[in-house]
Amino acid sequence: MVDDKVPINRLTKVVGSPLLNGGRGEKRTAHNAIEKRYRLSINDKIIELKDLVVGPEAKLNKSAVLRKACDYIRFLHASNARLKQENMALKMAAQHNIKGLLTTAPEQEISIPTPPGSDQGSPMPGSISPSTSGIDTDSNPGSPEFDEIGSPAKKQATETMMDFQGMLDRSRMAVCIFMFAVLAFNPFGKILGKGISLQGSDSDFSRMHAGGRMLSGVEDAELTWWQWIMPSAFMWLVNTVIVCVILARLFVFGEPVTKPLSESSVRYWRWRKQADLDLARGKYVEAGTNLRNALRALNRPLPTSKFDLVASLFWQSFRQFLHRIHVGRWLGDRAGQFWGHVSTKEVRTSARDAAVVYHKLHQLHLTGHVKAGIRGTGIHLALSAVNLAEAAADTVSTETLAEVYATCAVAIKLHAFAVLQFAARYFVCRARRVCTTRGANTPSSMRWLCHPQGHRFFVDGRWDCFGRDSIFSTSGNEADPLAHVTRAFREHLLETSLYSLVTPGYQNNNIVGPNKGRDGAPHSSDALQYIQLLTECSASAAVCPRAFAVGSSMIDIGGMDEVSRWWAAISAVGVHWLSGDDIAAEKLYSVLDSFPKLLQIDDDPLARAVFIAYKARKWFIVSGSVTGACCFNCIKQCNRAGELLKESISLSTESHNSSIVQGVQLLVCDWLLTTRTEVWQQEQADPDDPACVSDEELLAFQRDLSSLRKLSQSLKAALPRVFLHEATSRLMAGASPARTQQLLDRNLRRRIPQNLNNSDIEEEVGVQEVESERERAQALMMACRLPPQMSTPGHLTSLLSQAAQSYSRLNDRKGLQNCHNMMLKHHVPEASHPISVH
Repeated sequence: MVDDKVPINRLTKVVGSPLLNGGRGEKRTAHNAIEKRYRLSINDKIIELKDLVVGPEAKLNKSAVLRKACDYIRFLHASNARLKQENMALKMAAQHNIKGLLTTAPEQEISIPTPPGSDQGSPMPGSISPSTSGIDTDSNPGSPEFDEIGSPAKKQATETMMDFQGMLDRSRMAVCIFMFAVLAFNPFGKILGKGISLQGSDSDFSRMHAGGRMLSGVEDAELTWWQWIMPSAFMWLVNTVIVCVILARLFVFGEPVTKPLSESSVRYWRWRKQADLDLARGKYVEAGTNLRNALRALNRPLPTSKFDLVASLFWQSFRQFLHRIHVGRWLGDRAGQFWGHVSTKEVRTSARDAAVVYHKLHQLHLTGHVKAGIRGTGIHLALSAVNLAEAAADTVSTETLAEVYATCAVAIKLHAFAVLQFAARYFVCRARRVCTTRGANTPSSMRWLCHPQGHRFFVDGRWDCFGRDSIFSTSGNEADPLAHVTRAFREHLLETSLYSLVTPGYQNNNIVGPNKGRDGAPHSSDALQYIQLLTECSASAAVCPRAFAVGSSMIDIGGMDEVSRWWAAISAVGVHWLSGDDIAAEKLYSVLDSFPKLLQIDDDPLARAVFIAYKARKWFIVSGSVTGACCFNCIKQCNRAGELLKESISLSTESHNSSIVQGVQLLVCDWLLTTRTEVWQQEQADPDDPACVSDEELLAFQRDLSSLRKLSQSLKAALPRVFLHEATSRLMAGASPARTQQLLDRNLRRRIPQNLNNSDIEEEVGVQEVESERERAQALMMACRLPPQMSTPGHLTSLLSQAAQSYSRLNDRKGLQNCHNMMLKHHVPEASHPISVH
């Protein structure tokens, strides 16, 4: 038996054996790790809860911490429920006070309302007691409505901090529709008429059946004049009372009022200050969101649906109409005089705070920094800002009110229908009138609107508020639509002055204004007027950083637009050079020599071409005596400017300001070709035998002439100059004089189309007289340089006399002096060339 037993040896533990390290041990280890992690997380939260409830220095176990937390939560629930009851009671009391002013019903005791249904999870005050909460509730201030032992000071302080919610625009529209329905259908008149007719029929029936005769009953039934007029008078009295009560409800008791230092006021200023920071940093989208939140804090939310927008537009338009007939303003001034806890000053201050937010949000909307949303939002924002600014009365500064009016005119000009465009002129007139009637001078940045040119441009010109800064002007503040319109007006003045300078009498559709010639186009005599106005507008264009803040006005901030000022000086020096007034031109050299930094770093080569062409022209005029170094420097500068001009013309198709760019390019072409021609003329020893220029100079002249030909394809007024300078190039090259004579004759002849009537012929003749007067004088002077065999003996005298008369009509002193010098060289009698400047 013993031999049958088999000994069993113990198995030694082998590390890593799957048979001995079963899955149960691994599961146990993982479970312990998870339980430890959960336990640590719970302990951390309990420690955090202890710090919140009793502080980090207290020593409590976990059970005590949880018990204290539960007690504190019950205390917060009780306080929250009590505060909600107090808030509801105060709102009901405020509504009861307003109703008591509008009706003659006796005051009733206000019942204590229950909390709203959405707060079912909050415990009621009756179910919570200090004994169950474990926390002394005496530290919480009592309610002035429910604590009978509350002091009057606490009740007065609560009333002082209470806001008035007002009415929404949809409610105002409903009330207005009800008022119009009462006036249109007159339901009370029909009711009164039925009552009178029934009463009269009953009395007649009783008289006739009481023994009287029918004839006497009919005579008694006739009403006297007093009985006839009394129902109508009583009916109109009832309608008048209804209208007065509705208007008082809308204007006197319907405006939201925010008390200083109230919760709504704190929220409003928090959102407004944040919007100021976002505006200063260029975060316009965030600024728009903060401005909407500020309006929501003032109980003036923006419309979110089309119905709300229509209701708001209806109410704001109706309110503006009542303001214009002074009914709305009179009722608005009465707001706050019948309330016990709100003063008139607080009502106006609340309207001012809302007006500046509406105005700033409207500016962001017009400049495209805020999403447009529903169509008509811009008009709604504009009318809201205008109505509230007028309701704020003297709490809004004159500059801000004028800016609100002008911005509203911009919105109507851009977004209103053609039928309502007359309102834009009206608000522009209001902006000008408010600056004069309040005893203040017109702000510098709005003087251009008071000028006839500025008013005409605003009404009839083409502009928008989405343009970026160009090489001709800067807007200063990207978030101000008036700055964009002013920038467009400065560019318009620059364009008008340029076309008055380089193409007098030339028709341009973009040029508007009454200061034109009989042909409808500006003349060279008007150029200095446009330049003077442009200089004044440039002196009030720049802004400082505080102009970005809500409530600040762009109008009362001065500055200087260096870019447009430099371009104005370019046009002015061109006018003085054409008239030969070198003394007046020298006064502008200091401005032109300081090339603006914005133009230096710009990629557009046009500004640099203008600057270098100006330097070349100035170098030739100031030098006086012609030397080799002077001529070399002038030609070198002209070559650089010509290359930049050629590059600019090739890129001009992509330019947004193609019209003004072409005017500047034509001015540069004129300066370059005129400077090259005068340098060549000064280098000639004998005018009768002109020497040929070098091939390099001739190629450079031909390159500038090619640029002029490209411009003449779109500017017909430049075509006579093409013929003139082409003839000059032939004289420089020593080509056949016959073809040169033909080119010069094109500037001396006037061609009138055959399909014009008498009035059109007179107009065409006037245009050509103005258009080609200077080219005609230059062609006459150039014809004098042809070989003597090309003209008769008295022909030269006639040419010089005609040239002198042309320069005299143009007031060109320098050209007249050159003509006089040539007369002396050719021994023309003094009697045949009277020299005078008109």
